[in-house]
This record gives sequence, structure tokens and C-alpha cells, in this order.
Amino acid sequence: MSNSTLGSITKIGHNNERNITLRDPGHYAIYKWYHYDIDKDNIVALIDISASCRQYVEAWCYRTDSDILQWLSRQGSHMNNWGGVPNGTDGCACGIAGNCVTGKPCNCGANDNQWRYDAGYLADKDYLPVIGVVFDDIDDSNEQTARKIGKLECYGSAT
Repeated sequence: MSNSTLGSITKIGHNNERNITLRDPGHYAIYKWYHYDIDKDNIVALIDISASCRQYVEAWCYRTDSDILQWLSRQGSHMNNWGGVPNGTDGCACGIAGNCVTGKPCNCGANDNQWRYDAGYLADKDYLPVIGVVFDDIDDSNEQTARKIGKLECYGSAT
């Protein structure tokens, strides 16, 4: 537990807190799973008693055409909103702001010879924590992608 401007924060780590980078010719989509330091029932109990929870997600992409960056909710549902975008809206924060490099919903959809970046917080308590991510469009030997999922952070009291 730590203190910040949000008050006391409880952070729950997982097995993949560093970047996961993939270059895997021959595979269009690969799933990577996250296992937390405490069991799911205790995580859900913490989320339920907290005023707010959030989790930072980052994606780096090189020569990929990932218009939508997907993560998997605690229920196992494919979610199409990347950090900074509310549930029910597909895309990334730059797509909502209208400033993605190519006008697509995410910078990772640029499919060019530059590393592109999409990031932000997921904050819908009903779906957190992230239990997996989908790495897509890495079927060419020139394509690479990386993801980093931060710790689940919960703060405040729901009562």
C-alpha cells in the first residue's frame, strides 16, 4: 500500500510486469496471460470495496496494422478499448482525441517503419483486472509489438 494524492493505494502485481515483446512470423494472433499475486476472489473483493481501481496499459508497435488493441477482462471477455478509452468504445486515447498518426483508432494501426505507441489507464471496475492481451498482426518477419500491463491499483472506500 502506498500514499498519493488519491489517498492510500493498494497495488496488486502480476507475473509479467515488464515489457513482453513479440516478433513471431507465421502467427497472426498470440495471447499472453497474466497471473496475479493473490487469487481472483480476493482481487474482486478489493475492487468491490474500493472507490476506484485502474490499470495502466502500454503498447508499442512496429509495422503492425493493429487498429484495435485488445485485452481480456477478468470474465475472459475480449475488450476493444485500450487505455484512456471507456468500455463500449473501440480504440485508443488518440482515436478519441482525433490525433492518431494515420487517423485510425490507434497509433499501432499505422503499419509503417516507425515504432508507434498507445497507452493509458483502464478504469472500469466491473472488468478489471486485465487477465490477458492479444498480440496481433505479427505474421511478417518485419513486424514487432510489445505490451506492458501495470499493477492493478485500487484506492478509496466504496462506502
